Amino acid sequence: MKKVLIIDDDAGIIDVITIILESDGYDVRSVDDDSKVFETIEEFEPDLILLDIWMPGMGGKEICKRIKNNDRYRNIKTIMVSASVDIEKVADDCGADGCLEKPFEMDGLLATVKGYIEETR
Repeated sequence: MKKVLIIDDDAGIIDVITIILESDGYDVRSVDDDSKVFETIEEFEPDLILLDIWMPGMGGKEICKRIKNNDRYRNIKTIMVSASVDIEKVADDCGADGCLEKPFEMDGLLATVKGYIEETR
């Protein structure tokens, strides 16, 4: 079973993404606090991370940079998620593997996750 970690401070978004992905057979965990991100990555060993840009504290851009600059985590596919109009540029600037615009359709979320998960095989 492929593992997806959601890093977002919005409980509603976490719930929706979790329901969609679990119903499609993914093992899903979430983190809503930047202080727990790397501990959770270490413990859960996700195949894919869905990371909100607008996180309090460290922020999604900085979290992504730290993931991609860490030898242990850099190969984990990391997708930036945001309603920001410049999401593609932000994702590129911080080294993310891709991006997903909010609001997203269920099919779009599943297609994005599946596409990046397939690359990890």
